[in-house]
Parts: sequence; C-alpha cells; structure tokens
Amino acid sequence: VLLGAGYSYNGIEKIITALIPHHIRKKVVIVPHMEIGIYTALIDFCDVFVSADSGPLHIAASKKEFISSLYTARNKTAVVSIFGATDSRTYGYDSHMKNHIPANQNAPSKVFSSGAPCRNITCINKWGKSCRVIRCHTGRNQKEISNYIVSYLRFVKQAFTETV
Repeated sequence: VLLGAGYSYNGIEKIITALIPHHIRKKVVIVPHMEIGIYTALIDFCDVFVSADSGPLHIAASKKEFISSLYTARNKTAVVSIFGATDSRTYGYDSHMKNHIPANQNAPSKVFSSGAPCRNITCINKWGKSCRVIRCHTGRNQKEISNYIVSYLRFVKQAFTETV
C-alpha cells in the first residue's frame, strides 16, 4: 500500500497509518515528494488507486503514455475517489454512475460521496472554508468503500490466477 502525504489535512497519512493493524502497517509506504513522471509511473503499477478529490486523482484517472520505449503503461488502475462536500459529478470518475465520466483506464472507476449537509463555494476552496463545524464527510460509509476495494482486488487476483 502506498500512501501519499496529506496536503490540505497535514499529517493525515500518520493518522491513517496509526489506525492500521501493526502486522499490515509494515506493508504501508508513505510516498515522499517526487517528480510527476515518477509518481505517474508508480500509480500505473497499482491495481487500485484511492484518493480524495485532488491532483493525484486526476493523474490516476488519465491514460498513461510514456515517451521511453523501455516502459509500456498498463493503464489498468482501478480509480476509487472519495468526495466530501465537493460535487463528484464535476470532479469525479465513475464507470457506471449517471452524470459521471469513467477514468481513462482499462479498469473500473468508482465514486463514493458523503451525505454532506451543505455544499457551497467554500467547499471547493478548502482554505476559504467558513463552516463552524466541518461536516464534509458526514454519512460516508467506510465499510462500503473497503468492501468495494476488497471485492475488486479479489476479482483481480482471481483473473490473474486463471490466466497463469
């Protein structure tokens, strides 16, 4: 598991890592700052990429074509995006949900949105938030998200086993 450092929520990667059981935590690597080309190639090696609405989400969803003939892009990364108060129809990717576009990958994309009670312009500009109580992720079902990811990874493993 590769985990990027938080940007708008500084230190979130440490909080998430601390919640992971110790025996699994050894498999988590916090990705340091790196050049965009290297980061893009790293994402292309992933079976599943999970992100909030961010630049890395859009990198993961884009079709990869590399200049060097030493590497051919897989473009098989399933993209899972998690939205709070921002509108997933504008910024998210979903292969099956109405009013969404799929990611440019040969794998499914899936959006999970919270039941945020408000959606206003300050939700787009996180630094300008004026909410007294942040409720962007109210009603988000973590179990549904994890079940989807586990189910997809089982599907990938089964498909790989059948071709070998």
